[in-house]
Amino acid sequence: SVASKPLKQATDDGWFPEAYGKLNRYGEPCFIMLGLYLVALVPLVLNLDVATITNNIVLIQYTVKFFLVFAAWRMPKKFPEQWKQSGLYMPAWLFHTIMVTVLLVHVYIVAVAASNLSVMLVGVTIGLLVLATVIAVLRDKSGKVKAVIDEEDYI
Repeated sequence: SVASKPLKQATDDGWFPEAYGKLNRYGEPCFIMLGLYLVALVPLVLNLDVATITNNIVLIQYTVKFFLVFAAWRMPKKFPEQWKQSGLYMPAWLFHTIMVTVLLVHVYIVAVAASNLSVMLVGVTIGLLVLATVIAVLRDKSGKVKAVIDEEDYI
């Protein structure tokens, strides 16, 4: 049930249709819980073993983390004043060396995870990630996404 909380917040922020976050009489987001249940059934229905599930999760997580790496890499150029005042400030050559290393490690991890999966499963996973990215970009551009940020989020 804890996994439903971030999805409920994403629904409140507009990333999912409002109906997806509808609460039942006990205050639980019933459609989100149903969605999580159905996702959990997929490995059972497809008779996937734990190693396959784990490699697929690693493939998904580290592929998504590429976005974070590229976003972090842009920080010094996008926010030069804040970067200079940051406790993480370092010479550009060191920063770029670290970022290249991080990127190469991510590529290696994705390659190892993908090599332990069937070509079809890798294709389906990457296809679903692309589809999810397209849907997220379209949803963001629709104007329906309005992040609700509470002061509690930073405490």
